[in-house]
Amino acid sequence: MYAMNRQLKSLNLLIEIIEKGHSIDFEFNGNRYCFSSVNDEYVLINYTTKNELHFNSIDEVMEVESDGLNFQKIWKKLKILSIR
Repeated sequence: MYAMNRQLKSLNLLIEIIEKGHSIDFEFNGNRYCFSSVNDEYVLINYTTKNELHFNSIDEVMEVESDGLNFQKIWKKLKILSIR
């Protein structure tokens, strides 16, 4: 696990990390999240609200606003806690 506590340099890097099978723990607007790829789907877990969302493709994740997040708009504001 890599402790980051910083921002990603690009949205493409976020996508590449997830597509390679890693998980990203991050904070946004006071909520703590985990974003990962599990069994051919993408999972976004909000640990603060205990909400879990499942997506079929990375494109679906990037286009949809879910749980108050739209990764295309907010990726620069994510506080990365760890990459595993």
